[in-house]
Amino acid sequence: MPSEVFYPYQNDEYNRGIVLEDYNDELNLVAGVKTSNGNVYKRWGFPQKKDKTASKKAIPWKIRLGSPREAVAALKYLLSQIETQGSEPSEPDDIPF
Repeated sequence: MPSEVFYPYQNDEYNRGIVLEDYNDELNLVAGVKTSNGNVYKRWGFPQKKDKTASKKAIPWKIRLGSPREAVAALKYLLSQIETQGSEPSEPDDIPF
């Protein structure tokens, strides 16, 4: 896998999307934007400290997925939740009795 893959949001006027990054052998989802010349930039922010002030160091806005195996398991689980959202429970096709 390339170190970064960009997935654009559909019909987004600002060319925003999701960056799948491979960093230190861990997969992460990062908020990103693709410029008109094709460069992809990740969104960075200043995390809030305990006293509700911003830290001095910016970090990327990312969600850790873990190792490739952990990432696949997490994404399959999330996909299954999305697919079953709002649908009626289905009867199994093959009843064992």
